[in-house]
Amino acid sequence: MNQPYFIVVLAHSLHGRIRRFHIDQKIIFAVLGLALFGCFTLFGMVSSYLRMAWKVSQYNRLQAQTDALRARYQNLLKESSQKSSQVAQLQLLASEVSMAYGIKQIPVSRNVPAQSAQFTESKLSGPSSRPASPSRWPNTTCSSRPTSMFSATATPAAI
Repeated sequence: MNQPYFIVVLAHSLHGRIRRFHIDQKIIFAVLGLALFGCFTLFGMVSSYLRMAWKVSQYNRLQAQTDALRARYQNLLKESSQKSSQVAQLQLLASEVSMAYGIKQIPVSRNVPAQSAQFTESKLSGPSSRPASPSRWPNTTCSSRPTSMFSATATPAAI
């Protein structure tokens, strides 16, 4: 009973007819082989698609991170320039205050006569950045000059 074929019986429920089909074993094995090959192909395509989707998500994440870093860098540049301008303003204020109290003298060269430094409100960022005169400062009396590394007797070489 070694038959080289399979018998498939189909019965119709309404008409009561029965049909028999003889299917060769080689055809069954070929169909199973193609189905197995199709499963492997489908698995390969799905895994390739998933890998591609993962790479796209990683790329989008890196691009968003790069954009965030660029924005942060621009903010840091803006802050740095603001801090630099604030430092420049504070240096102007400090030199004006030291000139007003005579703490630091203007270095005098041999050929150029001494000139007094004139600071105006327009050089500073705004009118509220410094008081108009030292007399407006609360609770400050200048009974003696404050000691500082920039004293009135300092030479330009020591400064």
